Amino acid sequence: MNRLLALCLMALSVFAGVTLRPYAVAQTSAGSTVSTTLGTLRGQVADPSGAVIPQASLTVTSAAGTSRTATSDASGQYAISGLAPGQYTVTVEATGFSTFTSPSVHIAAGQTQHLNVSLTIQTEQQQVQVTADAQGVSVDPDSNVSAVVMTGKDLDALSDDPDELSNELTALAGPSAGPSGGQIYIDGFTGGQLPPKSSIRAIIINQNPFSAQYDKPGYGRVEILTKPGTDKLHGQVFVNSSASAFNTSNPFAANQPPYHTLQYNGNVSGPLGKRASFFFSFDRRNIQDNSIVNANVPYVPDPATCEPENGVVQETTGTLCNLAVPYPQTRMDISPRIDYQLTPTQTLTARYSYYRDTRDNSGLGANPFVLPSQAYNRNEVENRIQISDSQVYGAKFVNNTRFQYIHDTSNQAPQLVAPAINVLQNFQGGGSPLGTLHDTQQEFEVQNYASLALAKHYIRFGGRIRHTQDTNYSSANFQGTYTYSNLNAYLAAKPSQFSITNGTPTQKASVTDLGLYAEDDWKVRPNFTISYGLRFETQNQIANKVNFAPRVALSYGFGTGGKQPKTVLRAGYGIFYNRFTYDLLLNTNRYNLDQLGQVQSIQSNPNGTPPGSTTEASPALPTFYRTQPGLNAPAITEAGTGIEHQVNKSVSVSATYLYSRGIHQLLSRNIDAPMADGARPALGLCPTNPVGAAPGTPCNIYEYDSLAVFKENQVFLNLNVAVGRKLTFTGFYIYSKANSDTGGPGYHPSNQYDIMQDYGRQFFDVRNRVFAFANYSAPYGFRISPFLSASSGAPFNLQLSQDINGDSFFNDRPTFASSDSNPATVDNTKYGNFDVSPTPPTGSQLIPINYGNGPVQFAMNMRVAKSFGVGPRVEEGKGAVAGGGGGGPGGGGRGGGGGMPGMGLGGTGGGPHGPSARVDRRYSITLSAFAHNIFNVVNLAPPNGTLGGPPDGTTDSPFFGKSNQLANGFFSHGSAVRDFNFQALFNF
Repeated sequence: MNRLLALCLMALSVFAGVTLRPYAVAQTSAGSTVSTTLGTLRGQVADPSGAVIPQASLTVTSAAGTSRTATSDASGQYAISGLAPGQYTVTVEATGFSTFTSPSVHIAAGQTQHLNVSLTIQTEQQQVQVTADAQGVSVDPDSNVSAVVMTGKDLDALSDDPDELSNELTALAGPSAGPSGGQIYIDGFTGGQLPPKSSIRAIIINQNPFSAQYDKPGYGRVEILTKPGTDKLHGQVFVNSSASAFNTSNPFAANQPPYHTLQYNGNVSGPLGKRASFFFSFDRRNIQDNSIVNANVPYVPDPATCEPENGVVQETTGTLCNLAVPYPQTRMDISPRIDYQLTPTQTLTARYSYYRDTRDNSGLGANPFVLPSQAYNRNEVENRIQISDSQVYGAKFVNNTRFQYIHDTSNQAPQLVAPAINVLQNFQGGGSPLGTLHDTQQEFEVQNYASLALAKHYIRFGGRIRHTQDTNYSSANFQGTYTYSNLNAYLAAKPSQFSITNGTPTQKASVTDLGLYAEDDWKVRPNFTISYGLRFETQNQIANKVNFAPRVALSYGFGTGGKQPKTVLRAGYGIFYNRFTYDLLLNTNRYNLDQLGQVQSIQSNPNGTPPGSTTEASPALPTFYRTQPGLNAPAITEAGTGIEHQVNKSVSVSATYLYSRGIHQLLSRNIDAPMADGARPALGLCPTNPVGAAPGTPCNIYEYDSLAVFKENQVFLNLNVAVGRKLTFTGFYIYSKANSDTGGPGYHPSNQYDIMQDYGRQFFDVRNRVFAFANYSAPYGFRISPFLSASSGAPFNLQLSQDINGDSFFNDRPTFASSDSNPATVDNTKYGNFDVSPTPPTGSQLIPINYGNGPVQFAMNMRVAKSFGVGPRVEEGKGAVAGGGGGGPGGGGRGGGGGMPGMGLGGTGGGPHGPSARVDRRYSITLSAFAHNIFNVVNLAPPNGTLGGPPDGTTDSPFFGKSNQLANGFFSHGSAVRDFNFQALFNF
């Protein structure tokens, strides 16, 4: 990690050492004449469906035979400036498409001429020629160096498993501002399952962070474009396998049963007459994984189940149980697509996707304290339909209309129906508290986006409307849950809390939101662009329905004489809104104060198990959810500035600073929790005759409030290298510092009446991150594709195992021990000495939120591949594609906007853009090996932070301050520290 960080800093120092010649405001008369007599050619490259084509090669040739070259960016845009007046011929090439040659184009003095190009699918595929300008910089809003575009062989650095691919894309996108995280678009739409990698043509990351076209900030955004059909029969068959015999075991599992993964994948594409083509893909995964249990139980455990040995409960003060539970899964994805050219200027595209996911023994592993008795079986089926209509009107106007419908059903059945038991930071046993679940969700989305190209303006406008409706049957907590502060309390049958839910299992919710936008890229001068726009958003189910989001970005290139600038300065500002989602509304409908849905009762410190009605220490409190009157949509204000420099034709660097401030952020607050004097300020809102309780009983009211804030500062350093066809490399270093008083809508503050008591580091405050990926064409035809990710530790909270303030949450924090503290209530830990008494001495200082810091994470993935040509020889450039990355033409349009570019600091100048390799045979076979965490680094999850509390005043759990599971996401596989996958691919 230190070496990679040093490399990034070295690149920045080289960049900083370059002498920049400022743009001369007062030009010489000769220079003025040059700038006003040269012209510019710009436009967009798209496929027959109107989907944009990034990394297309353009050559502009004058009547005298001189030529200029350029490459289209991630939004398909290109711009070639510094053209002398005259007649020009434009040639465009892209993988999988026929070469386009334009009629003569006239460029007048000082004129900006527009030429939009629609490529047709070719009969025989040709290679893309990477131009010398691949690492150049530009003042165009969509051409910033820090964004990443992955096509062709660059995709080889990514995993073939869709789940791991999602983790890798999230890592590449980096941190998004605030607790809400980033967003993935698939063919321009939000939601839905990630397609198999073999169906992906291009991946675009962090483009146009200040575009008015998008609702969320650009940093953290991933756009995926899928493949359309071809006019000749092409396809591939792929097998991927992993087995435990090749992997290193999980250190938290004493005896791990064998596990494996077997993935089958295939796709085929071809013509349907002269005006249509198809693409069909199939993917199936059979997964026999393990979930790891690592708990402390109060009996002698059976090593095979963690249940009492021989069914006999022999009470102990605690015995560790390490167990690997089989976790079988099957997943299948079927997706056909048809592209039909209605007219030369109109193309209709239809895509259907069927996804099925079946999992047994689910619910284990994510929390290692959960015992196998709480497992449940789960299945999900998703059907998705996408239809798009692309129309081109002349050379200046493009319109795209898109429709998506998703129907998703999920079912869940517990393996044991019984009360749940939760002994904090020791074990969770009994039945599953999630109960039985049947969920049906439908999503509708309609988009219309248009673009108009004028002399010095590129105008975009459009809108999107989404509707989500959900019908949910849930018997969660119908059997009740007992919570104990420690093992001593469990053995003494003294729970700290008992909760149970009753009522109508089936509830419904629906949410509709609308977004409209308009923006303009104004080319003020050849080296200066202003992008400005406005977005309007609204939704139902909240009080504040009017949200305006202005966006503006500037890009200024240092240079004169119409030459391509070597250095570009960018700045941007924007407001972004998040939505109040259907799942929050479903909670408020289910646990509504009208008691027509379900009522959850929570009782503190019941006397015994089950609670005795005559000796209970406190009444059972009905618990409800509601939405804050006057709730605002969460808003994020972002401002940033960046500078990028082209060191030479192979190397470019960039540095960006981003400041984010969140207001009206969501959290869940108990507005009727008891105050210090015992008063309940919202008692008047409680039902007069609560179900299951005596009239006048107080209640808990969990209210979704928009009262929280966050502030975040980020620095992005980026290095891109492209050395011919041999090596491409992209590296990032990201520094981030974030403070907030919420972790998201479901976050409960420790003080219900002073949420700023929790203001400080939150879970997303990871200070340092490093990402790097490369593709190297080694001798003897081998391709090596590494992918590295490293980060400093994530913060975690130190909290007590008691609900001291009576708000029904176990998240109260201790104070720092002082000379006045009672030694019997002081815990001496490696993080400090803490007073765990519910009544610490007057003047004691509360420890900050998320006071602990987790371990550093580091992992490097590596793919090594070798392709062989088989079958008859063919002409150079017409052989089969070698490898599984990229290949195939077309795409589904850029995220959220059907190919219309945006604006801002983000763009597509950065990142390697390698073409797919080819063999000189009709068919090819590619053999490859993929290693996840090749250096076998044991990456641990953040330690457990729950302290013991009264009456014993000790850290009762043996896990306090220790990690008892591997880190998730990019850094570890659930069953193994390091795992290998072996693939065989046949292309025809």
